[in-house]
Amino acid sequence: MNHLKTTAVALILFLLGCLLAWALENPVATDSTVTSPANRIICLSPSIVEIVYGLNQGHRIVGVSDYCVHPPDAKSKPLVGGYINPNFERILALQPDLIIFQGKHERIDAFCQRKNVAWLQLKMDNFETTFRAIESIGEKLGCIEQAVGLRVKIELECEQVRKAVSGRERPRVFLSLFRSRGSFVTLTTVGPKTFLHELLDIAGGENIFSDVKQLYPEISKEALLKREPQIIIEIQPVAQMAPEGDSPLAADWLQLAGMPAVKDQRIYSVPGEDVLFQGPRMGQTSLQMARLIFPEAFDE
Repeated sequence: MNHLKTTAVALILFLLGCLLAWALENPVATDSTVTSPANRIICLSPSIVEIVYGLNQGHRIVGVSDYCVHPPDAKSKPLVGGYINPNFERILALQPDLIIFQGKHERIDAFCQRKNVAWLQLKMDNFETTFRAIESIGEKLGCIEQAVGLRVKIELECEQVRKAVSGRERPRVFLSLFRSRGSFVTLTTVGPKTFLHELLDIAGGENIFSDVKQLYPEISKEALLKREPQIIIEIQPVAQMAPEGDSPLAADWLQLAGMPAVKDQRIYSVPGEDVLFQGPRMGQTSLQMARLIFPEAFDE
């Protein structure tokens, strides 16, 4: 159980570190030359693993990030460390002809150049850059048609969610990305230039911190109280959630009993392993959020 908790927290730290490390003005994809479609790929982020599988190219993957959680078949692949701690000895032993990673990483850059291994470096902080990253991977793997098809599939799923909640009053939503248990001193949320903000928008919610400049700002308890969220969606590690989906952390919000979301008992926990990674499941994630915000729109 402790291992699961550690892994789940590492997933959140990976997301924050990976995206904050790369300034917005950098290109979506930076790469070395690949003369033919790669057949031995190492994916150094969970999102990239999901995208490659989404392109039906999972059979080409020979190594994955330690934090890979989806799809189930990917968990059987050799582990090669993560963004913070890549295992270069293991990577080299797997004889990759392409390494794909997310965000800026000078050590991986230097390793690839020193060992003459092709690489693809991607920025994936919002929907558009994620779609362009999918297409870049498709180009590298010689399956651009599948990449375009995957983008269209995600867009159609999201559009269906938009239609399902259209015309409804948008409630004020606080998306809690990270905080310390039992306190509100490390409250982290999402800004407007992130895919999580876009997911919330598609689901019909109004991000109460849509005016901040940072991608993932740390905010104060006082700032949160002032904005009076009507709904709180808290992203939590699966290991900290009960089987029925509740989280022990939910009780902490009773300290802020004056907030509308607490008064109305509209505090929801969602597993980080389902929502923190850009890729094929973004449409499903928007639907998951929409069901929390407007359950009546999806009553069967």
